[in-house]
Amino acid sequence: MAVFEWDERYSTGIPAIDRQHQELFKAVRRLHEAFKRGRGHREVGALLAFLTNYALEHFEMEEAYMSQIGFPDLRAHRLEHRVMTQKVLELQGRYDFDDPTAGMAASQFLYEWLREHILQKDFAYISHARETRQL
Repeated sequence: MAVFEWDERYSTGIPAIDRQHQELFKAVRRLHEAFKRGRGHREVGALLAFLTNYALEHFEMEEAYMSQIGFPDLRAHRLEHRVMTQKVLELQGRYDFDDPTAGMAASQFLYEWLREHILQKDFAYISHARETRQL
């Protein structure tokens, strides 16, 4: 399987959220491909701009859904979203100040976001929705 390739194990069963997750995978894949071509640093700025907007829109949608289904760990999940948003802003600052390690740091952060946040943290509210027959 290709690096950062979407597959069904990432599917939440909520089409709007899955579409947004797929967009994140595409953005990370573009960054990975840019690094392979030696152009990663140039792509980091575009990726970080995308992530800033993505985080605002996506996290708002997820949090609204979690609130709607009465997810008991909403507060902790919301806090994790804030930490992730701060990390994106920190990476943006590093990139803006020409930190040569910002691109690789962004890549590592996104890899962890895709693998750990979606598969573990997001699936906690998906499990709750299924257990309470709301999905």
